[in-house]
Amino acid sequence: MFDDRLVVESPGTLPGIVRLSNMRHVHFSRNPKIAQFLHEYEYVQEFGEGVDRLYEVMEAAGLPQPEYKVEAFMLNATIRNKVGEKVGEKVGDRVGENMLTENQKKIIALMQENPKISAARIAEGISISPRKVEENIKKLKAAGKIERIGTARSGRWNVL
Repeated sequence: MFDDRLVVESPGTLPGIVRLSNMRHVHFSRNPKIAQFLHEYEYVQEFGEGVDRLYEVMEAAGLPQPEYKVEAFMLNATIRNKVGEKVGEKVGDRVGENMLTENQKKIIALMQENPKISAARIAEGISISPRKVEENIKKLKAAGKIERIGTARSGRWNVL
């Protein structure tokens, strides 16, 4: 970790058919069983979106694209920031404003269709746990995307 960048070194080369030129669009799991386990227990949001999401978050924050290189059986990823700015706050603000996960988009769509929909019905509708729905609703409220009008029982959702 440096003042102007974060460098991550990972032993090994790029897996399967993934190359530096296509890594944003080609998805390959080095260990699909571990990946499936992490997805089923909701430790990862969406399969195959990590690299692409990194690019989107960096762009939204006004930061340069991540840099990758392979040297002597090591993959190096460099993520640069802007020295002197409060980059963490800037990234957080922009992600909250512009970046929604697929599940958050689905939640908003269901709320627009039925403003009185419950979190339990949302969970059924998009096939995620009620706990994950509540976490996403909390994030959407904090980002100013939705608000609850009225009580939990008789209220409704307002998509902003």
